[in-house]
Amino acid sequence: MLAHEVNPFSRALRTHALKVVAIHSHMPFNQLRILLLHCYSLRRLVGMPAGPRNGGMR
Repeated sequence: MLAHEVNPFSRALRTHALKVVAIHSHMPFNQLRILLLHCYSLRRLVGMPAGPRNGGMR
C-alpha cells in the first residue's frame, strides 16, 4: 500500500479486532514507496474461504 493509505487501513483493521504487528518496505530506494503491513487476529476469521488460494487460512 502507499504511505498515505497506512493509517486509514490500520484503523480499519483495528475496528475489526485485527492487530497490526509490522509495517515495512522491501524496496527502500524506490521513488514510489510501497509499504507492507502485517496483522493477526486471535479470533476466528469468518467469511474467508479456506484453501490454497489464500494459504489455507481458516
